[in-house]
Amino acid sequence: MAKRKRALRPVPLGKMVTTQQRILMKGLLSGKSLTESAKEAGYAWTQSASHTIRTRTFREAYLGLLDDAGLGPADATGKLKELFSAEKLVDGTRVPDNQAQLGALTELHKVTGAHAPTKAEVAMTEPEGGVEWLMPPKERKRRKA
Repeated sequence: MAKRKRALRPVPLGKMVTTQQRILMKGLLSGKSLTESAKEAGYAWTQSASHTIRTRTFREAYLGLLDDAGLGPADATGKLKELFSAEKLVDGTRVPDNQAQLGALTELHKVTGAHAPTKAEVAMTEPEGGVEWLMPPKERKRRKA
């Protein structure tokens, strides 16, 4: 019976990353899509790879690889700082690049969790006085019909 290959990089909590997961990580890190990386790693279904990348073990190992490649949080923060003072040339004059600066601010908010939600949340609460619906009026009209 052939020995099963063990993971190459240990992860905190004592868990290991499989060779298949490692190949998936390298594919993603090289810029390939999830589908291409999953096929290369030998996943039968893209959904299996999608499930794998959501696991804590995979995420921690992938963040470690990103850090090793110089794409860690400190590097990203440095790049965002540069973008906050981005400039462009307009008719030979340096002016602030507002689009790049706004993009950097938006990314910073997304990373830190301070970004406004992109989807409207539908919720129902039951205060003392009865039921209160927290959804846009258009949604309420559609649901009644």
